[in-house]
Amino acid sequence: SLTGSHHFVLDYLIEEVLQRQPEHVRNFLLQTSILERLSGPLCNAVTDRADSKTLLDTLERGNLFVIPLDDQRQWYRYHHLFAEVLQAHLREQQADRMAEIHRRASVWYEQQDSPAEAIHHALSAQDFDRAANLIERVWLAMDLRYQSAAWLRWAQALPADLIRVHPVLCLGYGWALLNGGELEASEVWLRAAERWLEPRDAASTPMIVADEAEVQALPASITGARAYRALALGDIANTRMYARQTLALVTPADRVRRTQATALLGMAEYADGDLAAAEHYLLDFQALMWQADDLA
Repeated sequence: SLTGSHHFVLDYLIEEVLQRQPEHVRNFLLQTSILERLSGPLCNAVTDRADSKTLLDTLERGNLFVIPLDDQRQWYRYHHLFAEVLQAHLREQQADRMAEIHRRASVWYEQQDSPAEAIHHALSAQDFDRAANLIERVWLAMDLRYQSAAWLRWAQALPADLIRVHPVLCLGYGWALLNGGELEASEVWLRAAERWLEPRDAASTPMIVADEAEVQALPASITGARAYRALALGDIANTRMYARQTLALVTPADRVRRTQATALLGMAEYADGDLAAAEHYLLDFQALMWQADDLA
């Protein structure tokens, strides 16, 4: 039940452990305490050192609350209580450096194709521009993996005004709310995305784009979302209309939107009792899924 705020533990770990380390070790411990896992390359990026792997090995041999996570000694973590104390001391001693440390970790994780960790550290650094770009790039993949709730939590950490200048973030926000059953709230963000399709003059606020392909697919994505919403509301006529608009807008290569619209048409016809039409669209949907090797 002890935590790093317990003053006896805090005093012991600071006075008997942290303060007894050489300054370079002390700085290393503080600056890497924000990391849930530690590796030589990651710690090098965060601390601007070149010998982090050697230092981690030394800390482990010295029983300095460093726990290996694999047999090859490539990844470590700090004992949770020790990490808590280090983070408290970092906030006290080097608060002005925390944002930069998190930003460096975010850059490293992005380079390693680990977007979740990259987003976590960008948000922790309050580098919202960077976080917004990262969150935008993972939207479609996470939506297709049924991870829209996790994606929405990240998006909700961004300033609303920043989301509004990212049309793809507006779209993703609308879809994520739809997936959570928030049908009315979703329409607000779909309209925010749709406004970027209207003609704009030179003095208008420029849009920000991190995923060019999703900007190109914006019209079909919006009509697809509206078909989905209409079906959820039992509005069969608008489900048909929006789904057909989507099929008219999609490019031949846009399997995602084509598949969604075909499935929605099949479900709309089924809900309306036209079983022959439903079978036609749902067989097309099944064929598209087999072609994509998607067994969902």
